[in-house]
Amino acid sequence: MFSGIVEEMGVVKKIEKRSSFWTIIIEAKNTASLLHVGSSVAVNGVCLTVVKKSGYRLFVNAVRPTLEITNLKTARSGAKVNLERALGVDKNLEGHFVLGHIDCQVKIVSLVKQGDYYQLELECPSVYSELVIDKGSVALDGVSLTVAEAGKKSFWVNIIPFTFSHTIWQYRKRGDLVNAEFDYLAKITVQYLKRLRDKGS
Repeated sequence: MFSGIVEEMGVVKKIEKRSSFWTIIIEAKNTASLLHVGSSVAVNGVCLTVVKKSGYRLFVNAVRPTLEITNLKTARSGAKVNLERALGVDKNLEGHFVLGHIDCQVKIVSLVKQGDYYQLELECPSVYSELVIDKGSVALDGVSLTVAEAGKKSFWVNIIPFTFSHTIWQYRKRGDLVNAEFDYLAKITVQYLKRLRDKGS
């Protein structure tokens, strides 16, 4: 489990591609020094397992289903990625509960600087629209953000300058696809209500 508070931007150094999975090699001085083989790490919000370490380099595997649903399939050597270690009992939950299980990718409709912050509009697949509520939480590329406004086909979030400059959001642009994990509490609530409705029908 994670909190959506990015700890470091890592750099993809190499990708070893196999038919059923990719091994992504990421250089990250701070994160690598704190992890060991078998540790979980969120890469752009995707929960992956460290299968090997070499100096400041982490080796993680992404299987085909994960690649298909996330933007890791577009990763290239030299690309930067958001990294977060799994929550420990000694860490504060400063974002929200993030599992690292991506629901879908959402497209950036606009990314505009509004004075001292950035306003982002994202296109949301209709099947997930009921999970996006005003002032609710969403993890985008592993960053915990608050929904500023929810529309029928899109939603808006605001990004403060610190978050923008310390994550890969500084490299994002209109049309990019980002990993979205919708609030787990919203998901279980909607699922529970659906089950009650189905029992009553």
